[in-house]
Amino acid sequence: MPHLAASIVLRRALASGAAAALVLAALGASSLGYPAAVEAVVAPSGKPILSLVKVPGSGTYDEPLLVTTDGTSGRLFVVERTGAIRVIDGGVKQGTPFLSMGAVSGAAFNDSGDEEGLLGLVFDPAFATNHTFYVSYTRTDGSLQVSSFTTATATADTAGTTATPIIDIPHPVNQNHNGGMLNFGPDGDLYIGTGDGGGADDPGAGCGNAQNTNVLLGKLLRIDVHSSSPLPGKAYGIPVGNPFASGSGGAKEVFSWGLRNPWRWSFDRSTGDLWVADVGQDTYEEVDHLGGASPGQGVNFGWPYYEGFHIAKFHSCPAPSSPGSTPPLLVYDHSKGCAIIGGYVYRGSEFPDLVGRYLFGDLCSGTIWDVAAGATSPATPEVLLQSGLTLTGFGEDAAGELYLEEINGGVYHIVSNTTRVSGADRYATSAAVAGLGGYTTGGTVYIASGAGFADALSAAPLAGRDHAPLLLVPPTLPVPSAIASRLSALAPSHLTLIGGTGAIPTAVANHLVATYLGGDAGKLTRLAGADRYDTSAAIADPLRGGKYLPGVGGVIIANGGAFPDGMSGAPVAGRKGWPLMLVRADSIPAPVATALTHLNPGAVWIVGGTGAVSAAVETQLINEGYAVTRIPGADRYATSANTAADFGPDTVPPAVVYVASGTGFADGLSGTPIVAGAGTVLLLLPATGPVPASIRTVICELAPVSFVVLGGPAVVSDATAGGLGQPCP
Repeated sequence: MPHLAASIVLRRALASGAAAALVLAALGASSLGYPAAVEAVVAPSGKPILSLVKVPGSGTYDEPLLVTTDGTSGRLFVVERTGAIRVIDGGVKQGTPFLSMGAVSGAAFNDSGDEEGLLGLVFDPAFATNHTFYVSYTRTDGSLQVSSFTTATATADTAGTTATPIIDIPHPVNQNHNGGMLNFGPDGDLYIGTGDGGGADDPGAGCGNAQNTNVLLGKLLRIDVHSSSPLPGKAYGIPVGNPFASGSGGAKEVFSWGLRNPWRWSFDRSTGDLWVADVGQDTYEEVDHLGGASPGQGVNFGWPYYEGFHIAKFHSCPAPSSPGSTPPLLVYDHSKGCAIIGGYVYRGSEFPDLVGRYLFGDLCSGTIWDVAAGATSPATPEVLLQSGLTLTGFGEDAAGELYLEEINGGVYHIVSNTTRVSGADRYATSAAVAGLGGYTTGGTVYIASGAGFADALSAAPLAGRDHAPLLLVPPTLPVPSAIASRLSALAPSHLTLIGGTGAIPTAVANHLVATYLGGDAGKLTRLAGADRYDTSAAIADPLRGGKYLPGVGGVIIANGGAFPDGMSGAPVAGRKGWPLMLVRADSIPAPVATALTHLNPGAVWIVGGTGAVSAAVETQLINEGYAVTRIPGADRYATSANTAADFGPDTVPPAVVYVASGTGFADGLSGTPIVAGAGTVLLLLPATGPVPASIRTVICELAPVSFVVLGGPAVVSDATAGGLGQPCP
């Protein structure tokens, strides 16, 4: 593997991540993990949010490098550098290895170096009938050996231990840069990637092994393992079209040259294009993309004269004649990683926006990038995920879905169990979120201001309790088109406005009555008070026409001047059927105190630390005879995490956890009724940067099946949202 010695320092123990199943049918979810009624779920950028789900047995594999399939049975095969191939059959890791190199007589298998061992596996295109597969591995003499094996049947979970040698590639000096990736090309021939011989600067004489077409190192080789006229003493023939097939100018097996350590490379299963990730030395990593009828044929990739686009010239040789016409597609420097890990052009169905894009990563940074297959050089890749893993390889299953492997034994399926519900602004997002609720037409719809959030905060638990949508409107006409469309679809029989005319002016109210209630003002209710605190009390106080009965089980108390703690508590209140009431940091407004007396709750929960709701307020509540519990946190994210932990979801693991911005509150408030109705929790995230440690902890404790992000990338970035599905420590 590339620079694996450095990776030893980076090893970290990883345990279980998100659950492997996606969304529970009880929530009305589809098989791909999206709520059934989702509308407008794709982020405006069109980029999906990736999550990593551990495959069966993950964490127990020994330095996995590759996941592949036999093309017929649906099984997965995991290649371990230390010499075993493991089978996942029917979703179960089999206890007996498919193949163990230690059991192969005469293999002279060697895995003593960090980059030595079992390096490649590919099944014959005719495996269903000939039961043959090929592996590459290093021998005790340093050579890279390719051998074939057979199974008794196409469905056998163990293979025979008799190896048929195919080709032995001398690698006499260094342990590193062995390459070893195997693939069958669209032409049916076997391709073998080899490194330059290791060490530094390409150890070969003259212009280096990679430029010497008479040696097999630093090359992409092509051989015909089905040939009816093999070379004398060989188990393969030479395909027509190999550059030196005549035996003049180079070794007959050479197809391309000028490579340092191609880790890894693949053919696009749809177009047949060749994608090579070549590990650099001092500064640059590169991706090469070659198309055409025979992609890569006769191509000189330029090493050791070129490293990426840059002249390295580690040997005193002239510039190669061909690399100027075949530059890399893209290059990144070592500020972004240390060793490229090649992947695949995505051809699966789970990520429609990734189809036709090449995914690759880096061993040290754990970054996963993608680039369009049609991009031109020099292309700029886009970050898809900061995985936090020491990556060793990618994998591809029969359906074209992708996998990741990492040094500590983790094997991950790349899935789309995080989705986004968003619109062009807070109003459009509010309308899109309401589309998740599966609401029937002809019910009550709650309306609150999208400009001032205090009233919406007080109303959100009520909407959640009543399983009704909460829509946001601006203080002026016209009603945003997305809200108008949603209201038309909901065809409400009643509208409840939250807040006074300063929040929702009379003109807006009259328009709503005329447009959606047939002009019947009797179908409109306004719940309002003199200020945000009074409105909060009016919603709750049974003696003022409030919506809660005396003896309610609990009341959530939160700061009415800063909203994140209240937003964390609102879904809990909605799920429990409790009101949420707002207080000042250092006092309880009189209307709230009165409402509490009339409600006579069984318990009072304060959400937030003493900086949000002071100890004096807590003491006053206790002195008035209430059973008070505080849910504090070091910051808004920790408070959110503690609230979710204390009031956990209705089921563990929850089918879905919702997340929203901890700095912009409109989207989270729109989603509160959905969260409450789903019996789950709402967690807060920053707009950018990593998922806070406190949120990460509760996610790992809950192990949710999927996530829904409320709002667009401007409020919670794709990179931050992608961190939700990362493996747990």
